[in-house]
Amino acid sequence: MITTKKNLRITSVFILSIFILNACAAPPTPEIKKQFPKRITLAESKKIYMDVIIAFSEITIIDNQLLTLSDKTDTLMHVFSLPDLKFVKSFGFRGGGPDDFNLAKFCNSESSYLYLFDYFNINSRIIKKIDFQTFKKYKTIKKYEIKGFDDFSTFFTPHILNDTLLYFVDVSKGKCSVNSFNLNSQKLIKSKKFEISKDETDVNPFFYINKGIINMNKQTVAYFYLYKDQIDFFNINLKPKRTARGECPPQNINTNNALENRIYYMSMFAGKDKLYFRNCKGKTIEDAKRSPQYIEVFDNGGNPLIEYKIEKPFVHFVVDEKNNKIYVTSKDEDYFIVYDL
Repeated sequence: MITTKKNLRITSVFILSIFILNACAAPPTPEIKKQFPKRITLAESKKIYMDVIIAFSEITIIDNQLLTLSDKTDTLMHVFSLPDLKFVKSFGFRGGGPDDFNLAKFCNSESSYLYLFDYFNINSRIIKKIDFQTFKKYKTIKKYEIKGFDDFSTFFTPHILNDTLLYFVDVSKGKCSVNSFNLNSQKLIKSKKFEISKDETDVNPFFYINKGIINMNKQTVAYFYLYKDQIDFFNINLKPKRTARGECPPQNINTNNALENRIYYMSMFAGKDKLYFRNCKGKTIEDAKRSPQYIEVFDNGGNPLIEYKIEKPFVHFVVDEKNNKIYVTSKDEDYFIVYDL
């Protein structure tokens, strides 16, 4: 399907208008018990070793290519073709020069360009719009410097819609806000806060029972909990759709030793019509490193579709919806593991 710049601009403006203009008050959210019609244990299809040294910090898919972000090597980005995972090229160097990167982070975007959020210094952030496909290495198409950016939570993934940055501000007393920042006009617009589950015992700003992560596609915003087997789904206008909850024993969050806390949802991959969540099933962080992992699949309405079990622990995953595959990596390993769906 070919998307014109005009259609993309109209769609993005419409979505951003909804974010800005709609209030987030809503009637109680319908709640469902997580029951998956299908549960499948995935068998490893193949293991693909890489021709370059990578220390994975992030992976993503753009235009049928897989990109990795490395946090321990001088060269940050590596590109692989899909579905064969053949190495294509590396680009981007760590440093303080005008074309270098410091502490880069992938932005979610359905664009064919790569958007990178980088920490330039304590008072300034930079977003780079990069064409990594047309040129032998890459070319920075545009660079946006954002000053006075002190309320951005690094725990949440920034999103780009037509040169507008959408980002999430951390939860406080059961509320979370979505901000939109126009990269061209350098104007910040704060949307109204939306509510998540509340717990009056939450007093620590870093470790609390309702701490979670937000991710989204063009239709659905999902807030998934670290310490509870629960996901809250919202419409793109931030009105609640549904809460999906599993059975999990209550826990008192240990604020002195986070390694003792039981964790559930760690990450999400946003597909076009489906959302994929990594669930550690209430293991401690150390136990999760040695235990099977689960990828739960929901549609955009928050309905559970299927649960995949992967026996070998992993850290990062992406879903190749075009080729019906899941690619996973581990932090200290130099290969991809491929699973056929």
